[in-house]
Amino acid sequence: MCTVPQLGTSARVNLRRLAPGASIRDMARGKENANGEGSTTRRRKDGRYEARAVLDTPTGRRRVSFYGATAREASDQKIAALADQNRGVIFLDPKGLKVAEYLESWLSDTARYQVGEGTFERYERTCRNHLLPFFARLKLRNLSAAHVRAFKARKIEEGLNPNTVGVMRGVLSVALNQAVDDGLLPSNPAARVKKAALRGESPMRALSNEEASRLISTAEGTRDEALITLALRTGMRQGELAALRWEDLDLSEKGSVTVRRSADTRTRTRVSTTKTGEERRVGIGSRTVAALKAHKKRQLEERMAASSWADPGFVFPNTRGKVRRRDSVMRSLRKMLAEADLPAEIRFHDLRHTAATLAIKQGIPIPTVPKMLGHSDPAMTLRRYAHVLDDMREDAARTMDDLF
Repeated sequence: MCTVPQLGTSARVNLRRLAPGASIRDMARGKENANGEGSTTRRRKDGRYEARAVLDTPTGRRRVSFYGATAREASDQKIAALADQNRGVIFLDPKGLKVAEYLESWLSDTARYQVGEGTFERYERTCRNHLLPFFARLKLRNLSAAHVRAFKARKIEEGLNPNTVGVMRGVLSVALNQAVDDGLLPSNPAARVKKAALRGESPMRALSNEEASRLISTAEGTRDEALITLALRTGMRQGELAALRWEDLDLSEKGSVTVRRSADTRTRTRVSTTKTGEERRVGIGSRTVAALKAHKKRQLEERMAASSWADPGFVFPNTRGKVRRRDSVMRSLRKMLAEADLPAEIRFHDLRHTAATLAIKQGIPIPTVPKMLGHSDPAMTLRRYAHVLDDMREDAARTMDDLF
């Protein structure tokens, strides 16, 4: 496992791993010991202090220098790296660190613990199939925006959709943001590269209040009534709805749903954590509670009539009690859209946009909407629904103008 040590900060050292007779004070003063901790000396050229230690790096065991304005500052950096080394961590030296080495370290030590399982798999796949082969031996400190633009051009020339290439650039940018935070780069070169022009991107489409009511009325009495109702009133993602379990629901007067997990409903049916890796609780009203209670009764009758039922815990499974695939849901949605005389191009994800748009228009506080949707960054909510806020500002201006 690799990680970037927090240089410049003090760290605890595993005393049981130190060489016999060595102490933290010895290390700070530069006393040599069997673990390879070297001395701290002052450089003649720039007056800085240099502390040396022999550490395990991705390219093998070698001597590494740490610099500071004072001997204590340089020694503290060295001690922090040695403490990490005693925990089995490989040191990443920014001088010789290659992009490929950094990405592998970022995947194993950072990304794995910051995002959901599905997102991590996408990160890992993007790195393994595209980023690592292209950037292979390029040193991280030499990586520039020109390199990222060359990568983007190469992938488009290979016939990949610009949308897909944009996702790859986004993964690289997320990784390099961490490199900036860790002091390995002064800035993120991928952030200075424009996204590839998108092809065939479906625009966001939110239903009006009247259209949403019409869709719910059309779904009434069907197998998907509660699914459509919950999607429109909570903004839950399709994968979150597919992985929802009865134990996640509170169907009392103060009804709520706790979103704990998500399912891959495209080609596989694996259930993992939510997109952000965090849980959230969303309140639901009495009409939504009533729809879910009716759905539970209907599902019980369906289970009793079925020859087999895989998992009784799912709220919205397929007819065999397994995670329901998205193509099945879309067939049902298209049928309801046609019956409700609504545009056929409406996607299931547009129900989420509808919930967010109507929530903002109904005056739900802006800080509450990202929590309802499960956005890790509230600023993303503001950017995505800025047009709704702009329309509301114009309405507010007209309202104020009519007051006097």
